[in-house]
Amino acid sequence: MIKVYYRNSCNSSKQALAWFEKYNIDVEKLKINKITKTELIKTLSLSDKGLKEIVKRSNKANSKAMKQITSLKEMSFNDGITTLLEHPSLLQTPIILEGDKFLVGYNADEIRQFLPPEYRRKALR
Repeated sequence: MIKVYYRNSCNSSKQALAWFEKYNIDVEKLKINKITKTELIKTLSLSDKGLKEIVKRSNKANSKAMKQITSLKEMSFNDGITTLLEHPSLLQTPIILEGDKFLVGYNADEIRQFLPPEYRRKALR
């Protein structure tokens, strides 16, 4: 089952959820504050860019959040995970997970990886 960690106020989250609805793909919708330590570690393990890929960018974070994001660089891995779990507002949304596939944010091309194989075969005909 595809899990979508989202934020109600996030346009990218709304776009991703609308995309799944358009293609009638069932997803488990979870607010970002429900992300577990296991899922967060899994996301990081699948990422090539680590924290940089999952935390908010400077143009999307207020000054307090930016200080917290900057301080993540100085922390141990476990402390960083704990901080992100305590402050999920630092995470980008949506975070989409299924098996060994993941996507952070909304990208119209990259989200296609979540199309079922049978749908992709039909689209190629």
